[in-house]
Amino acid sequence: MEEKYIPNKVPLYDRIKNIVLSVAMAIFGTMGLIENDLAVSVCRRCEEIYHFSGISAVIMYIALMIMCVSFVSEVIDHYDKRNNEHVYHRISNWTLLPSLGLFILAFYVQFSNT
Repeated sequence: MEEKYIPNKVPLYDRIKNIVLSVAMAIFGTMGLIENDLAVSVCRRCEEIYHFSGISAVIMYIALMIMCVSFVSEVIDHYDKRNNEHVYHRISNWTLLPSLGLFILAFYVQFSNT
């Protein structure tokens, strides 16, 4: 006997949080890239802000956009009622690690020349 499929549900708070974070990161990253000064704070309590310009700003921007894809995939998963949660989990996993790698690469590119 086949089990009945129950679609994945993502709480409303998490959906709103992911959309707001994605939109904010996209706007913030685009503005920083246009101005050629992408400012990033590594933690909430850190007062130090790192400024990226040139190629390191582009790398950081790509990292932010990939992270946006990860956040949005979780929201799309909630509304997709088909039995394919594994696809969205794969998207999330495949995007977060490269995003982190690009984040570190941007720091290396920016601060290796100084």
